Amino acid sequence: MPDGRSWHSGLDRYRISLRRSSRVFVGVTLILFLVALIGVDSEDFRWQYYLGGWAVGLVSLYVAWLKPSLWLLAPFGALASILLIRAGTGDLESGIGPLLLVPIFAVSAYGSRRSLVIMLAVVGVVALLTRILVVDNEALKPIWMYDFTLLVVGGALAFAVQDLVERVRRSQSLADARSQNIATLSEMTRRMATSPDGASTLCSLILEETDALGASIIEFDPDRGWRAITGMGAGTNGSSVATAGAEEQPWNQLEKGSRWEITDSDPEFEQHVSDWANREIETIIWQPIVDRGQVAGAIAIAWGETGQRIDQAPLPLEALAAEALVAVQQFRLNEQLNTQARTDPLTGIDNRRAWEAEVGRSLARARRTRGPLAIALLDLDRFKEFNDSHGHPEGDQLLQETVAAWKKLLRTEDHLARYGGDEFMLTLPDTDVDRANIAVDRLRTAVPRGQSCSAGIACLKPGDGLSDLVKRADDALYRDKSRNRPG
Repeated sequence: MPDGRSWHSGLDRYRISLRRSSRVFVGVTLILFLVALIGVDSEDFRWQYYLGGWAVGLVSLYVAWLKPSLWLLAPFGALASILLIRAGTGDLESGIGPLLLVPIFAVSAYGSRRSLVIMLAVVGVVALLTRILVVDNEALKPIWMYDFTLLVVGGALAFAVQDLVERVRRSQSLADARSQNIATLSEMTRRMATSPDGASTLCSLILEETDALGASIIEFDPDRGWRAITGMGAGTNGSSVATAGAEEQPWNQLEKGSRWEITDSDPEFEQHVSDWANREIETIIWQPIVDRGQVAGAIAIAWGETGQRIDQAPLPLEALAAEALVAVQQFRLNEQLNTQARTDPLTGIDNRRAWEAEVGRSLARARRTRGPLAIALLDLDRFKEFNDSHGHPEGDQLLQETVAAWKKLLRTEDHLARYGGDEFMLTLPDTDVDRANIAVDRLRTAVPRGQSCSAGIACLKPGDGLSDLVKRADDALYRDKSRNRPG
């Protein structure tokens, strides 16, 4: 049913209709009123009423076209125009009823239910007063009954037309909204596909399309739990959003695939909104991201005014969650590729590239804190001979068993990487030469299958670069292997 807002929005539709059909409408109306002149007695014809009626009708139509708040002036002007033109032709006594339906149907097409009721009442009063003023008392009753019947039938038709028009408008609005959603989602997909960081791109688009204050995309893995991929707006980088109340809501609700919402009226609101670092937030909604029936993550969106939430968002949260699934999959793929690029596939520890990045950080930290740092280059003795005797599969197994044994002996902060072939590089932060020798000796004795290894240790000196450390460790390894080589 139309509401009061239609009083002001009706003119926009009215203008569109005028642009499309005003010539035809004016032309047909002109013909009808010219026909009304046929057979009119010149003595009864009053040009001032006739031309005045046309002037009132056209001026009211033009003013309504210019000023939206006065759009009802058009049908009321048409009502006055009808009365004046019929008075000008000297025939207010008959045939006026059907013409009075013109403004009624105009309001039914463009106005609200309230405006239609008002127009029906005005037309009824006008018709009654006109009959009382110009019709003899003896003829008043049958004419009044005719007008009343016409008004009732016309009103019923007008209400039916109004309902039909509203259904058509709602269908058109829904179709337009769907078309806009498709266009928006297509643009989102295109921008995400061409972006190296689809998650950040999607968060940015969510802020653009929903007028939200903040958005975060969170990945869920049954083994690792919830991890924020990225976040934008609302003063957060998204990293803390995933940990707020992780043992309670919203995470246990999201794991069931259900949306969760919290507003500033909830007692737990401060616990969650504090991670967004924005005092204007009044509502936070978490929408689960589902992949083939399994929860893969969630979108967290923060709004300001409570009324600015789902019902006013141009895109359904389910559609945003579907786009976010692409971002989560892209994140996982990038993470997998990054892991593969940093990991030795045989032993599962970091490769040389990853070690160089890690030792670079350790080197910078040691320089900053002026603390000790040691590295050790380890090489399995006679590994080629072992391979030749036992075969390459057994050689691979030996490398895997050696790494597993060594990892048990290392501290959390120590870093072991495969340097290449049967060589391994060990980084020992906050470790001087004595403690480095102790650590390396433990690794020597832990080599399985009765095998042994040689090692070269280098400790950080003032002015050392990474290449200096590696060269000294390599030289020390060469000397140690020479001692371990059978004479």
